[in-house]
Amino acid sequence: MKCIKKGEEIQRVSDKKAEKLVEQHGWEYCAKHLWKAQNKNVNLITK
Repeated sequence: MKCIKKGEEIQRVSDKKAEKLVEQHGWEYCAKHLWKAQNKNVNLITK
């Protein structure tokens, strides 16, 4: 699993999907802690 980012959107996807999105669609790799922080904030809002 890899974390990728495009603008403000952060996704966690499989290695193969991440490779394709980075090479062909302008995404870039990012640190997992960014994805975790984004999901933690979403979980707090929905509770």
